[in-house]
Formats: sequence, structure tokens, C-alpha cells
Amino acid sequence: EAKVRETQDNTWFSKARAQTATDISTQEMELQKQATDGAANFTPTVQGKFGEYRASKEAEAPSPRAKQMYSQWADTFGVDVTGRAAKFQAESELAKRTTDFSAAINAHAQAVYADPSQYDAVKKRMDDDFAGAKQWMTPEQEQIAKTSAEKTLQLARAKSLVEYSPEKFMAETGTGGAGGSGGDTSPVAATVALVTKL
Repeated sequence: EAKVRETQDNTWFSKARAQTATDISTQEMELQKQATDGAANFTPTVQGKFGEYRASKEAEAPSPRAKQMYSQWADTFGVDVTGRAAKFQAESELAKRTTDFSAAINAHAQAVYADPSQYDAVKKRMDDDFAGAKQWMTPEQEQIAKTSAEKTLQLARAKSLVEYSPEKFMAETGTGGAGGSGGDTSPVAATVALVTKL
């Protein structure tokens, strides 16, 4: 009789373990699809759902021995579940920060396009944004993003001048005849140099 009960416990445990892995995987995918705003609180939500599922499975155990087997396995499996959830949340938070940061850079560029005289002030705000981004960007990512952002800002200023103040554009780039000063250090000159290489 003990042997039969042991076999029943082992069989239940094998099925419960497989069912748990399948159900939790499905649950994780659903929660990932529903995640918004950088997957805030994703990890504790997943942990809570797993805790509820685990408790319901333990309540179904046919014996204390079967429950103990499942609980021991669930301890280890739960660590994996938490690890996957934390990884997803971290990646989602980074993606949201990147998206928000890109939107901020675009807003800066639009501000410069609307009023090229604000270039220096807007660039200072952008530099402040980069100072804040140091906490989540690597130095290499920061350098690449900053170079790209500065080109975006320069291009916005140049486009605005070309469209609304062509004389000033030509003067700054040294293409306006005697009035040109060469403009070697101006944002527009730097942009022209960039654009002509493309």
C-alpha cells in the first residue's frame, strides 16, 4: 500500500510540475502582452500570480509527501520565474526610457526649427537631459546618442534658416558672397559639412 501511495505521489508530482511550467509560461506571456509604461511593477505582479497558482496546486496534493515534493521544486522554479520577470521589466524600462529620451530630443529639434535663435538655450536643456541619462546609459551609448542628437539639432536649425532666413543661412555658411564669414564654427556650417557627405 505504501508503494502504491508513493507511486501515486510521484505521478501527481510529475503532472503538477509539467502543468505548472506550462501554465506559468502562458501566464507570463499574457502579462508581457498586457504590460505598459515600461512594465512597472511587472516583477511583483508575476510573483503574486505564481504564488497564487502555487498555493492552489499545493492544495490539490494527494498527500503531505506529494505537497513537499512540489513545494521544494516550486521554490527553485519560482526563482527562475522571478529572474525572467525582472529581466523583462528591466528591458521594458530601458526601452521606455529610450523612447521617452528620443521624444525629448525630437521636441528640442522642433523648438529649434520653430525659433533658430533658441539654439544655444535648447542645446543647454538637451545637455541637461544627457546629464540625467548618465545613470542608465553606458558612456559609449551616451557618446553615440549625443553626437546624433547634436546633428539633429544642427539640422533643425539649418532647415529653419534655409526655409525662413536664406540670407542668414548663406552668410553663416560662407555661400552668401562678401557677407559670408566662413561660418566654420556655426551649427549650420557643421550641418552643411555633414549633409554634403551623405
